[in-house]
Amino acid sequence: MDRIRRDRVLEGIGIAVAAGLVLFLFLLSNRVATLEGRVETFMQMQADVRSLHESLGKVRADVDALASPSQAIIISPAAGATVGREFAYKIAIRNPRQDKFYYLVNEISGLQWPKTRLQPPAEGGQVSGQSNEGGSPPHGMFYMSIIEVDQKEHARILRWFSGSNFPGLQIDGRQLTRVELVLR
Repeated sequence: MDRIRRDRVLEGIGIAVAAGLVLFLFLLSNRVATLEGRVETFMQMQADVRSLHESLGKVRADVDALASPSQAIIISPAAGATVGREFAYKIAIRNPRQDKFYYLVNEISGLQWPKTRLQPPAEGGQVSGQSNEGGSPPHGMFYMSIIEVDQKEHARILRWFSGSNFPGLQIDGRQLTRVELVLR
């Protein structure tokens, strides 16, 4: 009888151990699935952080572009120079913005006369060419400037070029530099 009881106790213990083992394996598999889910979530979060860093880098570049606006200098002709109706120019433009357009403009008596669109290298640099002044500025004095404009004003200037070119314009843009010149 003791043997039967002992066998039953051992059988009960065996069943309990087997049930415990099944429960342990079930809980372990759920835990592993939970950990796999957490690892997957962590990996996705890492990818999201990398994406945010890339976006932040682009935003920083945009902010830097806005914080470092385009700059220009007129190398020649020098301020105060006497020029003929046709004259050479040399200009340096720093930090040109890809969403802007640059024009060489003569100004007489408050009106601006776009002469040519300047196309500086994307990283900035020098631009040179020929310009002219066909008008009769008072006392021969006029201003030559570099003006940065947006797409809308660029389209307006193109329409002006295709029309009569008279009268001059009041250009809505940012003047980067200006020199006073004297017409011979």
